[in-house]
Amino acid sequence: MSNTRVSQAIVFVGDNTDDIVLDATNGALTVGLGLAVALNLDGADQNTLDKLAVVFAHAAAVSRNRSLRQVA
Repeated sequence: MSNTRVSQAIVFVGDNTDDIVLDATNGALTVGLGLAVALNLDGADQNTLDKLAVVFAHAAAVSRNRSLRQVA
């Protein structure tokens, strides 16, 4: 098991969905967030990847709920 390491403390994700990409070429597993940030997931086990998926799905649900409340 390896510990998570951070080289930059804050990432501001914008609204350009084309900036979010998965790169699985050459055996690497990397999520790109724009040109400045890449999440290298090679050291993560399946439980960690599943937890990331759950957290991001929860964030999306919270954001959608906020948007719907503003419209209502």
